[in-house]
Amino acid sequence: MPFFAYRAVTPGGASSSGEVEAATRDEALAAVRRKGLSALEITPVAASTVSIRARIDGKARSAVTKTIGELAVLVGA
Repeated sequence: MPFFAYRAVTPGGASSSGEVEAATRDEALAAVRRKGLSALEITPVAASTVSIRARIDGKARSAVTKTIGELAVLVGA
């Protein structure tokens, strides 16, 4: 599925940016709105330029975080 980069603003007016995975631009816009953001710009991006953070799901992100924490403990030992 393609990725889309977005620039948006929060309800408080702070700027936000990131990537969402969606089949179409309209679905990407809906995904940004579900985050509570108002989109200013949505553009398709090549998969090779998408950040690793956008490519991994919550479980994988938790596993990576836990592994890095354990490695930090070992390095400090």
